[in-house]
Amino acid sequence: MSPLVSILLPAYNVAPWISTCLDSLLAQDFIDFEIIIVDDGSTDGTSGIIQNYAAADNRIRAFSQPNEGVGVARNSAIDHAAGRYIAFVDPDDLVSPDLLSSIVSRAETVAADIVAFPFQSFHESPSGNIMTSSTGLRVNLLPPHEPFSRRDLPEAVLLFSAPHVWQHLFSRSLLDRHDLRFASYPASSDVPFTFTALALAERITTVRRPLYLYRVREGSIQRSDDRDPLEFMEAFIALKRSLEDRGVMDDVRVSYNSQMIRRFNHEASKYPTGDFRRKTVLRHLRERGFADTGIANLRRTDVSTHALWRKYLDLRQQ
Repeated sequence: MSPLVSILLPAYNVAPWISTCLDSLLAQDFIDFEIIIVDDGSTDGTSGIIQNYAAADNRIRAFSQPNEGVGVARNSAIDHAAGRYIAFVDPDDLVSPDLLSSIVSRAETVAADIVAFPFQSFHESPSGNIMTSSTGLRVNLLPPHEPFSRRDLPEAVLLFSAPHVWQHLFSRSLLDRHDLRFASYPASSDVPFTFTALALAERITTVRRPLYLYRVREGSIQRSDDRDPLEFMEAFIALKRSLEDRGVMDDVRVSYNSQMIRRFNHEASKYPTGDFRRKTVLRHLRERGFADTGIANLRRTDVSTHALWRKYLDLRQQ
């Protein structure tokens, strides 16, 4: 019999953390799941750890591939998954013991395509883990009823949740119905996948407790100084193309425009004034970013809030 949930775990050189991650998954108070691990060409001992866990628990299925990136590894995991629901976990993170029972119960109760939930970040320190407050879900933007879709939330369906795939549970039928798969961006493959899924889903719901613990560590792809400062722009161009090709852009355009402005502002602001990466981002915004992402000539009514409109005007003037 197929499991109800498939948990998909791409892994690359995470030997110091993957055991703790898997232990938190195996400690779930919900048992009807499988764990699909795709080792993306690790060279640090990760492969041996994965094989030991797979040998000890038949709910774990392990696969390997040459190093092709997290997007390709996640696509491979989707192809191997047998569950009715798909959850994603990164191998250096942790989850609450009631993660699966909470989100699956909610999905089953309302026949949801997607369940979104907040997360907490934590930093390791010699004195213990330092936790942040819950984040990733902007409950003030949610409609008064659930489940909902883009038709109920046209100005905020791409704003109420961060794009991290690991803070969402997806129905397998949604992914298959729309052939949703990941692009190969090293650090931004979540963007077109999650936002396209949210735009297409007919039944979205939430659990409003942080159930996922995101480890903040130096050297991860998301925090690396070596990552391409323009990768996010390519991911959003891919998102624009995906929404247009699937015929839903007109329904979510204000939400899309607003998310683009938020992200452009974030990417430009996270580097110090004078930093070459900040200059690179701003130069490419002027030269092609605004045009290629479709936000070159917005009006106030094309943006969800006055605050975002002001950010847009500021970006255009930099």
